[in-house]
Amino acid sequence: MLCGTVCSGQDSDSLLKNFSLKWQADSLGKSGFRSSHLSFDSTSNVWRINGIDLTQYSKEKVLSFLGKPNDFGLGKEDRLLTLIYTIERLKRKKKKVIHIYFNKFNNADSIFFMVDE
Repeated sequence: MLCGTVCSGQDSDSLLKNFSLKWQADSLGKSGFRSSHLSFDSTSNVWRINGIDLTQYSKEKVLSFLGKPNDFGLGKEDRLLTLIYTIERLKRKKKKVIHIYFNKFNNADSIFFMVDE
């Protein structure tokens, strides 16, 4: 089960569903919802979404939690899946994004934050 900062005694499934709906509604990164729920955990050196470390979660679980990505692709050499989610739109066609890379078992392997043009 996915459980991060949203699980605080209430029904965690409904809280996660509510979070997922708000995340998906901010697909262009305009309302600031996505950027306010993205954090970097320096002790484990991993990006967390709503307090959840998505590494080792299956592709299906990530898609059910975050919804359809803004972009996706396969690596040129390894042919492994990458999902790209816009976090925030910046000026002049720049945007903050996260890239979620999957391993050969279709589990999230690493998450990177960057500014794309």
